Amino acid sequence: MRVLASFISLAIVIVVASAGAAQANGLGCATYDGDSPGCALVPGCEYCFSDNTCRDATAIECGCFPGDAGVCNAHPACEYCPSDATCRDAAAIECGCFAGDSGMCDAHPVCEYCPNDTTCREDALIECGCFAGDSGTCDAHPACEYCPNDTTCREDALIECGCFAGNSGMCDAHPACEYCPNDTTCRDDALIECGCFPGDAGACNAHPTCEYCPGDTTCLDAAIIPDHCGCFQGDTDLCNAHAACGYCPSDTSCLDTASVSCACFNGDPAGCAAQAGCGYCSASGNCEADADSDGLGVSCDPCSNLGGVFGVAGSTVLSVKRLRDPAGDESLRFSGSFTNLPQTPAIDPVTKGVRVVVKNSLGEAIVDATLPGGAFDRVAKRGWKANRPGTVFKYADRSGTVGGIVAASLQNLAGLFKFAIVGKAGSYTVAESTLPLSAVLAVDSPVAATGQCGEMLYPGAPAPMCWLNAKGTKVVCR
Repeated sequence: MRVLASFISLAIVIVVASAGAAQANGLGCATYDGDSPGCALVPGCEYCFSDNTCRDATAIECGCFPGDAGVCNAHPACEYCPSDATCRDAAAIECGCFAGDSGMCDAHPVCEYCPNDTTCREDALIECGCFAGDSGTCDAHPACEYCPNDTTCREDALIECGCFAGNSGMCDAHPACEYCPNDTTCRDDALIECGCFPGDAGACNAHPTCEYCPGDTTCLDAAIIPDHCGCFQGDTDLCNAHAACGYCPSDTSCLDTASVSCACFNGDPAGCAAQAGCGYCSASGNCEADADSDGLGVSCDPCSNLGGVFGVAGSTVLSVKRLRDPAGDESLRFSGSFTNLPQTPAIDPVTKGVRVVVKNSLGEAIVDATLPGGAFDRVAKRGWKANRPGTVFKYADRSGTVGGIVAASLQNLAGLFKFAIVGKAGSYTVAESTLPLSAVLAVDSPVAATGQCGEMLYPGAPAPMCWLNAKGTKVVCR
């Protein structure tokens, strides 16, 4: 064995020596055409596998190494092309050489791998469709954006709002898109509708054409909200903010203004007073229709002055005397005439009685006396008398049982109704600061809802007016 090894070593030395001798003797690299091992041993020579020639290493070309990536890439000016197993000048290599190999493709500064068809293309030729199913790579391209809805990668200009269905964050991040929570769609801003935001007052009201309906948690077009006053049940401010709606405190409902009744303000004097056509009744706490706009409901207004019956100025006088101490000895007289007093129902104080009310400027009653009906009782010395035609009526009560009123006289003449009410030893407190006074005579007693009554107001100078004499003992209103 040692002999054989020595022989082989000797043979190699001889070959090398021969090759070296051959190069030295000017035989050239071509001597070893077809002899790859021999060519490799000759300094300055390199074998070209494409044509099986042995060439000067300085004259070798990249095409000599097809199918051999290692040998090809070992040459600084050469690069292997896997797609066709060629070895090319590095400057002539093309991106298509690296189809199917993302690593090698992306390693080239002008190439990029297209996962969609496993091609390798020049950067300028790469298209967004290459990155379907890969949101990270897609969005990394400045001109591309990922569409989660169908996992495509599209040019920014071709992306549509529908791509972001079910993803509110991504949808709202697009300036032309908005998320619709109601059906989890993403729509073009122009196509978004108020119905997208049920149950979300903030999102609903943020839209200039939408308004939230708390009553049923819907989001409606603002233009139709006034037709849905029920949206604001229980919310005074929101309800009253709508010109077509009005709040009903009594049951916390919000109604269209035509449906808001006086009864909505039962128990609310201020609210009642603010409503046109309504008047408050303190005794019952009810807010009712006010036929004559005097602030009193029809059931507690002694005179619903439907016909505008007022005392004849100058001849209708109200006076209160003996105003100094002691209290309780004051006297009162209200006399004059009314014109056009309604004659229906029939005037019949013997049956119905009459009511006289005198108030100060604060609305406080100086006297509120309902003289009861009933024929004169000779024993009690109290009651009414009437003449046979039923045009003259007189009342007497020496003891002034009702409000200190001791006498009343009524005359129902053609077109003129004369009266005189007298009170003695009554408690008729009047202060100058509470002037002027006003008076009412309800003929259809106790509440003249029929308008069969008259009023006398003394608003002040020039006339009619009230004044207190210098001694402070008497007030006269004329």
